[in-house]
Amino acid sequence: MPRKSSGANNATKPKMRQHKKGAKKPKASETTKPRRKQAKKPIRKAVKKSLPVNKAHKIKKPEAQAPMFYPGTPDSYYHMLIKSLESDENLNQKKVSAESIMFSKLIVFSTINDVEQYKAGLRIGKLYYSELYKPKGHKWYEDSIPTLISLLQRFGYKATYIVSERGNPVIRLKSSHEIYLGYNVHTFESGIISGFLSIAKGSYVHMYEHECSCNGYDECIFDVGMQPMNRQDIETIAKRFASHMHGSHINTSGNKDFSAVYNAVILAPIKHSKVQYNILRSFGEYLNTEFLLSESVKLPERMVTEIIRKVAAYSNFEESGSGISITFDPLNSDSSYMESLSQFIKGLTGDIATVSTGLSGKGLSYELKVSFGVKLLKLKNK
Repeated sequence: MPRKSSGANNATKPKMRQHKKGAKKPKASETTKPRRKQAKKPIRKAVKKSLPVNKAHKIKKPEAQAPMFYPGTPDSYYHMLIKSLESDENLNQKKVSAESIMFSKLIVFSTINDVEQYKAGLRIGKLYYSELYKPKGHKWYEDSIPTLISLLQRFGYKATYIVSERGNPVIRLKSSHEIYLGYNVHTFESGIISGFLSIAKGSYVHMYEHECSCNGYDECIFDVGMQPMNRQDIETIAKRFASHMHGSHINTSGNKDFSAVYNAVILAPIKHSKVQYNILRSFGEYLNTEFLLSESVKLPERMVTEIIRKVAAYSNFEESGSGISITFDPLNSDSSYMESLSQFIKGLTGDIATVSTGLSGKGLSYELKVSFGVKLLKLKNK
């Protein structure tokens, strides 16, 4: 049987107020105690961060930047180099040696990889065509190839071309002085050729270096196609370059076939980059080992002078009894290039020589001074 609740328990429970139909709802003051009024808090409005909007009015998410950022070389600098290449002064100015071109390439190899080298050349080739030859309006892109050959000849190469059976241009470059390094080292020039032909044709033309004079062939051959780029071992290149310097005739003065503007074009992609100067110092140390400057050379200061004369793209070279003074033209007056030469000379002389750089008298170019020091000069008496 169900349990009956006791009356005592029912008395203690509060009676629930029943709400009749049609009756008004009780006020809050009748059922509950009045609440204390609280001070109103100020309402904070959400601030929306403005995002960059492109021309199509589409919001772009901000991209994260790398911790170390170096601005790229501006187009205005490349335009200036292009005009310098086309001027008559470029044909009449002092030339630089193949070793100085390769030294500048060694600086580039130690700073950016081969993919970045190709992209930099691609940019220059496109600008060169757009700046000078696009207004002429070639009907066929093949008609612009002689113009490209003229550019490569202004660099200092003996440039020719043929059209293959497939209808693709094949570019051939040859210089009178070869430097064996065991690698294809003209990735930058491949990009220049590709950029020029791509704008001329109106579609992308990928060029690669099929054969290289620095890799055991008679000339450099550039063909159309997609090939994996040859990864360069910087240390091996520096050692083989030092062996070449030791085996070549340092005193030869006729090996100056390349334009000084071409040297500036090679260095342009790394104008605002961080150079690995330790590679250039190691190259100097390799040369010191090859020539045994501290032991068997009778005139070490003369040998050091000729080596520096060979690798530097200078405009004026003066010698004195205790040192040398080198002046560079404005295009090749770059702080990274000066520091690279300084580290190379310090490695070459074992930190015996004192190197200082500064602006020349006119203030438009750099001047590099090398003082051999007493230790180096005393070696000739042994």
